Amino acid sequence: MKKQIDIVVPCYNEEGNIKRLHQEIDNIFREQLPQYDYSIIFVNDGSSDGSLYILQKMSHEYSNIKYLSFSRNFGHQIAVKAGMDKTLGDAVISMDCDLQHPPNLIPTLVQHWEAGNEVVATIRQDTKSISTQKQQSSHLFYKFLNLLSDIEIKDGTADFRLLDKKVIAVIRTMNENEPFLRGIIPWVGFRQIYIPYIAQERFSGQTKYTMKKMINLALAGITAFSVKPLYIAVFLGFIFSALSLLYIPYVCYAFINRTEISGWASLIMTIVFFGGLNLIILGIIGIYIGKIFKQTKERPSYIISVWLFHLQRKLIITKMIYLSFDIEEFDMPKEYGYEIPFDRQISISREGLLSILDLLKKYNAKATFFSTVTFAQQVPDIIQRLLNEGHELASHTYYHSEFEISHLKKSKNALEEQFGVEIKGLRMPRMAEVSAEEVAKAGYVYNSSINPTLLPGRYNKLSSPKTIFQEGNLWQIPTAVSCFRIPLFWLSFHNFPMWIYQFLLSQCIKDTKYATLYFHPWEFTDLHQKEFNFPSYVMKNTGNKMIARFEKLLQFINKKQWKTGLYKDLIPE
Repeated sequence: MKKQIDIVVPCYNEEGNIKRLHQEIDNIFREQLPQYDYSIIFVNDGSSDGSLYILQKMSHEYSNIKYLSFSRNFGHQIAVKAGMDKTLGDAVISMDCDLQHPPNLIPTLVQHWEAGNEVVATIRQDTKSISTQKQQSSHLFYKFLNLLSDIEIKDGTADFRLLDKKVIAVIRTMNENEPFLRGIIPWVGFRQIYIPYIAQERFSGQTKYTMKKMINLALAGITAFSVKPLYIAVFLGFIFSALSLLYIPYVCYAFINRTEISGWASLIMTIVFFGGLNLIILGIIGIYIGKIFKQTKERPSYIISVWLFHLQRKLIITKMIYLSFDIEEFDMPKEYGYEIPFDRQISISREGLLSILDLLKKYNAKATFFSTVTFAQQVPDIIQRLLNEGHELASHTYYHSEFEISHLKKSKNALEEQFGVEIKGLRMPRMAEVSAEEVAKAGYVYNSSINPTLLPGRYNKLSSPKTIFQEGNLWQIPTAVSCFRIPLFWLSFHNFPMWIYQFLLSQCIKDTKYATLYFHPWEFTDLHQKEFNFPSYVMKNTGNKMIARFEKLLQFINKKQWKTGLYKDLIPE
């Protein structure tokens, strides 16, 4: 099996460089590195030109081109970090899109990596094409940074490097609001080597690194790896406080000799000097406090608006509908202040589940069933039936209204032991938030607990991607939304006129090439029970009406010649 090398390329208004970069990289791998598979992950950092359009077009033409697009411009370092977060390769190369980082150096990076180095970084060599001012300012920056920093950052360090997957795994865990990768790389350690390179001329366009951005990068680098500026501020305070004592003998002399204390000019200069010094010290402290403020707010470092990997290229042809059902003890009345006996909870869900299976069998449709262990243990015959009919069983944790982190693994193990199948997926009851790290640690391959829309409460996940994405070692499968992120979940199906729901579903398929829908068995039973105390939007079109509407949905899917599939089939091998 070939090793996989992923290449992360941030791009901001680089429409003139994207195709040329891909061409050169492709030639390198075909001619010099045929023993490796590769993919290029372009990170569109809020470009205002045609960069995104070119990436969308090229991703349909080439299976090894992937991209993600930010909702706005977040900055070069964050773009590189975002690309690293989504990689799956044995090694990851980061490089700029403007071709100043020479693609013909890639074989050398790979060679050093195969020799056992886990970090193969590069150092830019100055040439006559680089202005003297820029050379001097760069050297001065690194000297100043190393003077104040607790680590050594080599002069000329560039964002052109190869990192082993072990290093990438460490970097993924870092949730810094302002990542400074040139400092992070030497900080993480591992076996490192630095190789020189000569930067090429930009193929097209102009540099996006303005003086303002360079200054911001310098400040981010200094404050990210050292608190020495704070110590310097303290020392300056002590020094000048001590110097102020020198005024005392002069004041005493003037008082004894009754001489007038004059010198308004020197007094003003002193005030201005110390006032400026105070402002500098307050500014240093303010920068650190500002970084703490940003970090504690725990806002995402970036927001992805569009995501397209090879997985979705495959779906362009097939156009898939992924049906799913949360099968559980019917304890929903608890949310509205009414509790029903456990036996009745099970009987209601059992009745609805049988109706679902009959409909799916009638139309030869496949679905994924997220079951609690509590419910599955009460209806083992029905669980076995859905497995026999080719459906997927996934976890809905152990109980529907109680949850502990330990239930993640406990529920997975219980379902696997009882039914003899591998449980790959999870959906949290009521779409509750859960740590991706904990889900992956429990052994799950994917999680489907995100509704990427804007609704009050638990469904408010507007910042999440609309399509499948990877978070650490876990695949996240959001539920389907249409244009303007209108949700296509069970409540929409109940309350929208059928023609509107079908229209929105068609728009979703047109946009994302597939749709992930979810429902519950109890929707297929009559919920017009006074004791349930349900609002009208929950009871609407339930029971026989729901059965009829769902059958219309299956007929619509067949008419459109869409296929149905299992959630586990969404995950790339």
